[in-house]
Amino acid sequence: MKKVFFTLLLMMSSTIAAYAGYATVQRAVFDVPVGGEFAAETSTGLPLIDDFNDDGVYNNVGFQTGTFALAGSDASCIASNAAGAGSDGSVALRLRYNVTDTNSYSGYYTQLGGVSFTPYGILSFKVKGAVGNEYFKIQLATQTGTYRYASVMITDALDGNVTTSWQEVRIPLLQFFNLTDISSMKELVFVFENAQSRLNGLTGSQLQGTIYIDDIKVIPAGIPDELMIDDFTDKLGTDALGGNIASFASSGSSADASFVIPGAMTSHYTIAYNGWAGHSFILGGGAGLVGEETGGWQPVERPELMNYTGLRIRLQPQPGTPKVKVEIKVRLKNLESLGWISAFNYINPALADQTIPFQNMQCYVYGVLTYINDFKNQVDAINGEAVITYEFSSTTPEGNLVIDSFSFVK
Repeated sequence: MKKVFFTLLLMMSSTIAAYAGYATVQRAVFDVPVGGEFAAETSTGLPLIDDFNDDGVYNNVGFQTGTFALAGSDASCIASNAAGAGSDGSVALRLRYNVTDTNSYSGYYTQLGGVSFTPYGILSFKVKGAVGNEYFKIQLATQTGTYRYASVMITDALDGNVTTSWQEVRIPLLQFFNLTDISSMKELVFVFENAQSRLNGLTGSQLQGTIYIDDIKVIPAGIPDELMIDDFTDKLGTDALGGNIASFASSGSSADASFVIPGAMTSHYTIAYNGWAGHSFILGGGAGLVGEETGGWQPVERPELMNYTGLRIRLQPQPGTPKVKVEIKVRLKNLESLGWISAFNYINPALADQTIPFQNMQCYVYGVLTYINDFKNQVDAINGEAVITYEFSSTTPEGNLVIDSFSFVK
């Protein structure tokens, strides 16, 4: 009898959802700028969250900022303002961290006090490192919604690494996929973690350092033209929407993923007679449920996905693999009793860049293969996961696939 099994790939360490509740927390400590005191505290409100040009204890929406570190470890994070260090030559946040202890974490938080991000579409800030390649994640938390926390890795946000020059980071709020309700925001947190940093090749002295942050704000914007599922710039077993990357296979088959090629996922598969194997990219989920610090197969439904018209996959061409199935989960209008079903089509791995229009997808309805030729009118919602599958009937018994990126596109 055939069976299906799921294996988590390089699962990121369990991340504490509300860091401030599990760590030693302190108000931010700020140096006085050379040549005088800070300017008077000014609460300007959104879209500016903090430009660090005043006394720094409170942000520009009038709420407290501070640092935290895991109790009982050497992890530490000291915030100070360095005069003239800002991206505009004024003042920036200088953030020192140390996560050399195993499983330690530390970071910086800025409270948001329930302000609404609803009119906005992008979180923006400027960043540079003291030496470059500093690694951290950006976490947003809300006060409402089923999921309260979502994170984006800096390498996903930059599509590259932190350098010693200022770069502007612009993250679509939709990339914080768990946050279905952004009308009452709790906090923004910058987190350094030993486990995630080590998975991405940092060791020894690289696990401590300094970054500079400036001009944190939100920007009005619509649904992004492309929503990244993953571009594999990190080596974590989670995708860029926060969900798990998992492998599955029928009995006698296998699919294994590795991240040995920078910026790509290499998949090696073997397919038994009449078998299948592949990889699942959960859309959202993971850590973030109220009252939970760890998550798993907990997908999130976002109606915004109906603004997209297809899936784009960019590959390093691999001749010799005839066809690979690409799937999403959909709910059909007037057929809700079927629940979430697979809509699919095939790609040619010999082509480097290809898009599968949703209009070209097909699914099985009561055992009958049916084309979705009017996607907007036939489909009620997209949910759950995006899947890459190798099947005995359409591929070679063994092979490799190197994926550079996987995304929703308009």
